[in-house]
Amino acid sequence: MEKKRSFGESLPIYRQALSWIEDQGFNVKITRLAEYEKEVTEVLEKGIDLALPEYEQTYESFISSLFSANLFIQIFEDFPREHMGHLRLKLEDILGGPKLSDKESKKNSHPRNTQYEILLACMFARHEFQIDFVKKAGEEKEDVRVEFGNIPLLIECKRPLSMNGIDTNLRRGIQQLHDRLIENSDAARGILCISFDKFPGQNNLVLRFKDEETASKTFDKHLVSFLTPYKKRLSKPKHPNILGLIGSLNLPIRYETSPNDIHLLNYNAFIPFEIDDGTNKRIMKSINSEIIERGKRISKL
Repeated sequence: MEKKRSFGESLPIYRQALSWIEDQGFNVKITRLAEYEKEVTEVLEKGIDLALPEYEQTYESFISSLFSANLFIQIFEDFPREHMGHLRLKLEDILGGPKLSDKESKKNSHPRNTQYEILLACMFARHEFQIDFVKKAGEEKEDVRVEFGNIPLLIECKRPLSMNGIDTNLRRGIQQLHDRLIENSDAARGILCISFDKFPGQNNLVLRFKDEETASKTFDKHLVSFLTPYKKRLSKPKHPNILGLIGSLNLPIRYETSPNDIHLLNYNAFIPFEIDDGTNKRIMKSINSEIIERGKRISKL
């Protein structure tokens, strides 16, 4: 079992990632990437209590830098090198938009939405699934597709900007996934993925837990109970090959075992729909064992 790393432990890898990005000649500002490291290390070294009101702006900047640094570590370690052309197109887009989450709106949320898609691609690749990027019919946008043997699994990503947007995003995502499956071959399956990374950033705190196991059990209980009611609400229209929901949560955590360092908990919960088809059941079992359960034990930061 691979030990999860804190940000302090990940700093050397992040510096390797910056060198790699620079060597690749990607059209991105390395100075901005270096700022992420500077801002996070300053909080850690000074022991700043981010819960204090006077550090609200520091907190927002810290969370943005922590999430972005984590993304580039995962790109460096996991993104399939055969898709470097796709990554080259996306990197400049990823670094666009407002830096602070409280400045984000529907008009400028595309960069962070793209970050979520790239994180999902890295997650599937890390667990040794083949990934690809395919264009939607009549659109330039490319979406993530995962291969299970010879079965394509289409991934529809949604990232609500508020609690009020969850229901709308889920319903829209199911409809879009339904339409994409109709456009594709009968062999295709689909999963709707929804990110909740926007919500913790509003609370100005780094959660504290006894240890990693306690944190995982807590989020497992709450995220699953939160998403489970949507199984019935999303029943129509639903293509029979839509397998379920993956809910993603990224949270900054301090553990009692290492109180002076920060861990970014990358947590995913799978909510399967009720499926009768044997092939679909096998795919869902594989997702749950290889992506969700194994993912609870293996994380980059």
